Order: sequence, then structure tokens, then C-alpha cells
Amino acid sequence: VGGEVPIPLQVDPFAYSQSMSWTVPILILEVLILAAVMLFDWVEAQRLSRQLPDHRGAAGRGAWVMVASLLSFGPAGIIAIILTIRRGVNWTQPAAVLTAWLMTPLMIFATLFWLPDLLSMTNSLKLSEIAIAFGIISVIFSAWTVVSRRGLWLTSGLWASHLLILPAAIAMNNLLFVIIAAFTLSATAWVSGILTLRKGWRIIGASDLLVGILFGGIFFITGAGIGAILIVLFGSAALLGTITYLTQTYEGHLSDD
Repeated sequence: VGGEVPIPLQVDPFAYSQSMSWTVPILILEVLILAAVMLFDWVEAQRLSRQLPDHRGAAGRGAWVMVASLLSFGPAGIIAIILTIRRGVNWTQPAAVLTAWLMTPLMIFATLFWLPDLLSMTNSLKLSEIAIAFGIISVIFSAWTVVSRRGLWLTSGLWASHLLILPAAIAMNNLLFVIIAAFTLSATAWVSGILTLRKGWRIIGASDLLVGILFGGIFFITGAGIGAILIVLFGSAALLGTITYLTQTYEGHLSDD
């Protein structure tokens, strides 16, 4: 900001030769953040070992990992994410795990901003590509929660996939990617909603499909190629066929929902 404060997620502590005015202060700040993160986790461990009640809650842990990540240039933020996910599982708080998971692509991007130069390597990964990868992992996690009947964690997986995949696909500036992302999210949410009897996610899945169809219309108007049009039509047909089959199969259960 005004050349006085480093831009978050784009801090290279070794970018300048003025070690005393740039590198050392940033490294000291990172060490202080790391120390605070470790102290925070030590207190968590003590409360768990002594079977004391939770006094921070998911909102407190989520806010803490966000602050630690945004102030860090990578290492301390990654450690904060790992520890928050572990404590979120210990306290059975999907919201805390979700917040930490959403911060992970940002911290990887922040680390890749300076680490390749330090190791004399090249890096061409964009934040959108990292987010897409974590979004796909979230889709797989959502499927696992359905198969293993761990419904408590399903909502976190579905929200993570939505908050990571769709914005990243839009950032790629490619309508076909947006349509595929919308159809993928629709299938994940709608099928999960049917199999777990959750009406809210069936509604969200239908909304994702409408978004995909809307972008598909724009895609056709802008002069899409035949191959791309076939991909969109086949994807929508496969999605609707799957939903129709599952709806008819679980009709009795859905009518009671």
C-alpha cells in the first residue's frame, strides 16, 4: 500500500539486497507468527488432554487461521492450516476445517511466489489452477463422505468445492471451463442431496445446473465450435439422466424428505 506495506500473498523476503531493512524484518515477523501459531496449538493440546470445554469455537479457529495466513508469506500460514485442520477434527468442527482448507491454495501460491527463485527453479502455476486442484480434491472428499456415511463433513466438502472450483474457472476466462465446472458442481451437490436426503443440496445442485445452462447459452451465442457444443450437450444429458435415474430409484425416500 503506497510502497510501504508488502502486498499479501506476493511477498518475497529475499527479493532485495537490503537485508536489514527488508529480509530481516520480514523473517522476524514470520518467526513471531510461527511462534504464535505453535503457542495457540499448545494451548489447544492442553485443553484436550485435560478434557476442558472448547472456549474458542469454530469461528475463533477459522478467524485465527485466516489472520495467520494473510500475515504470513507461506511457511507459518501452512503450519497454521495443518494445525487448524487437526484441531478441527479433534473438536469435530467442520467449519474450522473448511476455513483452513480454503486458505491452503492461497498459502501455496504465496510460497510459490518466492521459493522457486530461491531454489533457481521456474514456476508457472496460477492461483486459479491451484484452487481448481483443491476443488477437485474437495469433490472427491464429498463423494467419500457419502460413501462412508460421514454426513457431518459432507457440507464442508460441498461448500469447499463450490467456493474453489467455480471462482477459479471464471478466473481462467474460458466459458467452457465455467460450464464444465458448473455441471460438475451440480452433479456433486444434486447426487449427494439425493443419496443423503438433503433437500437444500438438491436445490443448490439444480441452481448449479441453471448456471451451467446460462453460460452454455452465452457460449453458443459467441460462436463455440462443434466439439465444444457436443461436450456441453453430452454433459448436460448425462447429468440429467443420472439425476432422473436416482430420483426414481429413491422416490419413496425423497417423498418423505
